[in-house]
Amino acid sequence: MKIDVQGTEFNVLQGAKSTIENHGISVIHTEFTGDIRLLNFMSEMGYAIFDTDYMMIPLRNEPTAEKLGMIRHKFADLSTGQRAIEGPIVNRPSDFEGYCRFMADTIEKYGFFHTDLYCVHHSFLTTFLNAISEAYLKRK
Repeated sequence: MKIDVQGTEFNVLQGAKSTIENHGISVIHTEFTGDIRLLNFMSEMGYAIFDTDYMMIPLRNEPTAEKLGMIRHKFADLSTGQRAIEGPIVNRPSDFEGYCRFMADTIEKYGFFHTDLYCVHHSFLTTFLNAISEAYLKRK
């Protein structure tokens, strides 16, 4: 299941709760901007949560990728004409509260900032991790 509804992902998930419970959704891919309710909901539903590269469109205070802890970052020109910075972030908080505070602080300081989450149900986790490992090894 993929959800990208510009900040109301938690509401969609909450509305889809019975579908998720009754149909065994293995993987949910959703955009994330720091709503702790989304993390708590997915965790309570039995999902492991993985983040992806982060994207930021600096709207103010022009940060450098290094200040944010982005490694191997790249720039992307968007169809809107804006330039985004993309990359993984190291040393971000791993607890839900700290992670959401980090997201909120970054948004407040710099502007648009988000990541995508892959939420993988525990019943599918081994299969998911094996597939990722296989794909990674084929790239080498």
